[in-house]
Amino acid sequence: RASRSAGVFMLLFIVILSPVIELVPIGTLTGVLFMVVINTFNWTTFHTVGIPYILPRKVPLSDAFVIVEVTVLAVVFNLAVGVIVGVATLSICDAWNRGLDFEISIKDVRASP
Repeated sequence: RASRSAGVFMLLFIVILSPVIELVPIGTLTGVLFMVVINTFNWTTFHTVGIPYILPRKVPLSDAFVIVEVTVLAVVFNLAVGVIVGVATLSICDAWNRGLDFEISIKDVRASP
């Protein structure tokens, strides 16, 4: 609820009060944006991914890696790059895991005399 409220109020603030925003320094707007991000971040992700020797991991290692990978790529580049690379990485990991269960059996079938 809080993240939706923050998003809606931010949208209304930008659309309706744009002349007032032009008077506010960029540093102040950046601080407001950081506070919105900090308050809406899903902090339970750390429990899901796990922290070595502190919190047990609740998801497979490949999933934990993709969560961290997408987060880093979204911060460094943008969210689209993070999501595309994350989907590709998880697809490769899934194909690898499914390949471990794959087996071929060969039967020698010969005609009897």
